[in-house]
Amino acid sequence: MERYLLIVLLLVAVALRAAAADNVPRKVGEGTRFPIEVKGGQALRERLRLDLAAVRQALQETSLPEDERGKALQRADELALQVEALPADLPPGFRAIFPLNDLHASIYALNAYVLRAGGFPPLSAWTQNRWDPLFPMQAPAKPPKTSPKLNVAMMRREYRSEAFNLTNATDKPIKAHLKLTGLPGGDNPAWVSVREVLFTDTYVHFPIAAALPEARRITGGFEVTIPAGTTRQVWLTFHPTTQLAQTHKGRIVVTAKDIKPITIPLQVRLYPFDFPAELSIAVGGWDYSHDKAAARDAGILDLSKFVKFLRGYWVNTPWASRIPLDGCEFDADGHLTREPDYTVWDRWITAWKGARYYADFLVFDDSFFGEKTGTPRFKRMVGEWFVAWMRHAKAQGIEPGRILLLILDESRTPKEDAIIIPYAEAIKAVEPKALIYQDPLHKDPRAVDPRFYDLSDIISPMATRFVSGSADYRDFYISQKDAGRELWFYSCTNGKHLDPITYWRGQFWLAIQYGAKGSFYWSFGDEGRSGGSFNAYTSPAHMFCPFFIDREMGIIDGKHMQAIREGAEDYEYFAILRERVARLEAKGSKSAALQAAKKLLAEGPVRVTREISVERIEWDSAKNRAIMDEVRIKALDALSALGR
Repeated sequence: MERYLLIVLLLVAVALRAAAADNVPRKVGEGTRFPIEVKGGQALRERLRLDLAAVRQALQETSLPEDERGKALQRADELALQVEALPADLPPGFRAIFPLNDLHASIYALNAYVLRAGGFPPLSAWTQNRWDPLFPMQAPAKPPKTSPKLNVAMMRREYRSEAFNLTNATDKPIKAHLKLTGLPGGDNPAWVSVREVLFTDTYVHFPIAAALPEARRITGGFEVTIPAGTTRQVWLTFHPTTQLAQTHKGRIVVTAKDIKPITIPLQVRLYPFDFPAELSIAVGGWDYSHDKAAARDAGILDLSKFVKFLRGYWVNTPWASRIPLDGCEFDADGHLTREPDYTVWDRWITAWKGARYYADFLVFDDSFFGEKTGTPRFKRMVGEWFVAWMRHAKAQGIEPGRILLLILDESRTPKEDAIIIPYAEAIKAVEPKALIYQDPLHKDPRAVDPRFYDLSDIISPMATRFVSGSADYRDFYISQKDAGRELWFYSCTNGKHLDPITYWRGQFWLAIQYGAKGSFYWSFGDEGRSGGSFNAYTSPAHMFCPFFIDREMGIIDGKHMQAIREGAEDYEYFAILRERVARLEAKGSKSAALQAAKKLLAEGPVRVTREISVERIEWDSAKNRAIMDEVRIKALDALSALGR
């Protein structure tokens, strides 16, 4: 009897293991990386070596007929020799976009043997959470039996996305044609954009699927290319404006030469709400769009197009640096005898007309035009300069309460605090409504000179430190908010290998939970002084930009930037819900819908932020990436239940 039970248990264990394996995606070469010190042609060879080794291992482990396996492995040996024969330098115009060259494409093509051995048809469609990491040779554990179904729920006038994947099990690239049909606005409606996701390498040599160039338009739809043996993700971004608030059912039809068409059902549920034209949270990223040199790598772009792009992602708080200062002159007593040159300021203000705030990193040190901080002459100089500046700004319709000043960045020592305090005192003495912004990095914020906080309007701790710090650390900054200062968050960790959910979109959920009113990121233009986003193998420093920039290709949308936009919209959901709850409570309502909404306001953000931790900040760390959409849809349902 015991022997019989043991056999049964073993069989059950095997069955469970097999069932689990069916749900584990095949990620040939998943997350392979090599040291960041490896650069240039050596980096190219190392990437090809890793991918070739991964394919070789998959070929060894796959149930292929021996003759096919032998043929594939012989081809792998030939490709290995070609990899080692590559020149030491990168070719002119090289971009770290996969496949990196024809040799890389040939390596990927070997994965087609693996896919076919697993029963995959020439072209298959499947899906996963759109924010999950994806790799070029990734596929489901087994061929999908049915087409994926795409579902989107949203308000009008906001932006939301969804995605599906196409896997090519043939030996040649497939040009797939896509047609969206059945939705309002006719075939391929203008309110749905279709993007072909590019695989790129990063500064830390972790491959990502994040670049979102628009798919090539063709007659009747769009075209995307899937290299042999690889998966291509298709990213859809929805921006309905006038469509009826109801559930719309359409479909995506995928066709290719000599391949059976694939139909993917698509459902878009539009709730009866219009997203507001302006956000209630400040959004920015040290863009420094006032000057090409200051904008770092984004300086290769047309700055007007750069600004237009950022404004399309709810960026409402642009950053400049050290303006207006040039041209100031003072007499021996510290009186302003010549106002600053406002040329750069005026150009910047015009480009960002109607912004919520105008943020200026002043980069001050312990003297102002040669006068040491704290002297009577210093106070007069700073005061008269600032009064002149505010007079000029008011003439442009900008009140002091929209001017945000960062005097010295990331103060962390008493010496740095001692620089900030006299400037803040001099400015507040002449204009109390000007906003002093601090992004402090003190190890013990309680040990700081109290004037540092008393003179501040906005305290913006680094989000990663806030999350990973002690309860006392968080409580201190929350107490600053309770004392009348605004709490904002900022992040300054590199780069595109970080999870769009945890790092980028998640910062807004921290703001929801803790009542913060601003969300900033370093930086919208910093790609490590590499000259572009696709120069990961030559970049001298970390690359931060949440989208992609290239001298010839211009601005390319990115998942990280879309995560910022969706996070800002998540924030607004809860701002709207909070306002609706307050209004109904003021009227004396005690309905069940109101109680459910209050519970969601208290518990929903906490559910989300449990998934946000520094330990799981990288994109390949496991987490529940669906939770943000689950909770935001509950907010939509709560708003619907409350009525208008």
